[in-house]
Amino acid sequence: MALLLGKWDTDEIYANYIAPALESNVALIPGITIASGISEINGSAAVYYVQAEGVVTEGDAGRDFSDNEGGVTRKIVPLTKSIQVSEKMPKVVAETTPLEFVGRYFTNTTIKSVNRWGLLGLAAMVNGGTHKTGTATTDLTIYSDIVDKVADYDTANADKGGATGIIVGPLALAKLRKSKEFAMNPSLNATTVMDGLVGYVAGLPVVYSKNLASVTAALLPGYSAIVGLDYIIVRAEAFMAPKIYTYFDIIEKSEKFPGSKLIGEIPYGFEVTNPAQIYVRVTSSTAV
Repeated sequence: MALLLGKWDTDEIYANYIAPALESNVALIPGITIASGISEINGSAAVYYVQAEGVVTEGDAGRDFSDNEGGVTRKIVPLTKSIQVSEKMPKVVAETTPLEFVGRYFTNTTIKSVNRWGLLGLAAMVNGGTHKTGTATTDLTIYSDIVDKVADYDTANADKGGATGIIVGPLALAKLRKSKEFAMNPSLNATTVMDGLVGYVAGLPVVYSKNLASVTAALLPGYSAIVGLDYIIVRAEAFMAPKIYTYFDIIEKSEKFPGSKLIGEIPYGFEVTNPAQIYVRVTSSTAV
């Protein structure tokens, strides 16, 4: 039965439908796949510092010290891009529409906006990371392929921090779930442990992203072609995804139209701070 709406309780709609969806893009998780120290700031740019690597020498005791110039380099991430949404729901529809449907409509629109931000973030990660090419994986080889790449990652980053997460898309997750190794621990790998986390490989959490399948060369300014994007091994501190704010609101009435409107904006910026700590597993890719 339709609910006649003379006035909407916009605070209730926001709290029950919109707010829970703002973090719905589960692939970009602070501390696992993106840096947790800087996520939402009040400014037009995010500033971070990259520490120079120290040099350790060996030799005879009592020798002269060999100085190395250390310190930090200041980096800036401009937050000049944004995602916006503005959806009208005419009053003639609202008055004959159940409140639950209105809430779901706003929720779906919010999720679409946040997911777009997540897709662009994944594209920036792929564009700025280190591509590791090889034969396309199968359900028989993907588990060992990830284990081997994690070993390569640890060797290459021996003096740095280790990886914190693995991002997989729909095809890679399907292959993993068919592999015997991934299925050996059903309590961890057969069910969702938390939002976005679908299991573990090589001791690292596996984060599922439907958006990874949508990352194409059209979204990558540094590549003209990319084939077989399988998974990403990442250290959270190597990728920054700062936002100025995540703003969503419901305008109950407008002088321009009879009805209600959902508006939202996410000003954002993305930055790969250390390409060597982001491994992008692809079959092939062509740099511009």
